[in-house]
Amino acid sequence: LNLVSFSTQQMVPRIQASNVIKVLNFTAEDNASLGFYGDSFGFKLEGRYLQGRHSAIRTLVDLSVLELMGKATNTPYWRCIPNGVPDPVVVENMRTSFEGLTPQLKMGLVQVMLRKYGEDVTVTQQLDDPTRRALQKIYSTRYPQMGESVDVLTWQGFEPLFFGVPMPWDPAVGTQAVAPSATPAATGAPPAKVGG
Repeated sequence: LNLVSFSTQQMVPRIQASNVIKVLNFTAEDNASLGFYGDSFGFKLEGRYLQGRHSAIRTLVDLSVLELMGKATNTPYWRCIPNGVPDPVVVENMRTSFEGLTPQLKMGLVQVMLRKYGEDVTVTQQLDDPTRRALQKIYSTRYPQMGESVDVLTWQGFEPLFFGVPMPWDPAVGTQAVAPSATPAATGAPPAKVGG
């Protein structure tokens, strides 16, 4: 499945979906025959069950469209699927977009993410005390491998917060989430650091 630009009628590079699904066909066959002194008759029953094919094709199309739209809009579409695998093209595009934001917009985005974790913070685009406390709480409980000081204005500090937003199928809150890149940020503005 490819995305085509309407104006140029050409395929958009690096925005395609190629998925495979395996459908098993169930076939059952029964035979019986009966004979009376030389004359005989028989019958044969054969059944094919292809009930899963329509559902499989629908699922395949749904997943392909989800992947295509996620790539086109730089949205982490794999988070909609339990055990989804991150798409490196989308992650790289998101990193580039995040790094192009102003510090105020980055802090506003951090505050929006904290609200998705259930923290009671107001989106002010400033590192106020409630935001600082919420960051300390989230990073110390869910991402202790990041260390005491995390610069959330860098992609390395923001990435686990963004991709670790709790989903309904994730383990209970309070367990340690897996950070996509567990390397603490070494540079950044001191006011945006957690824990120090």
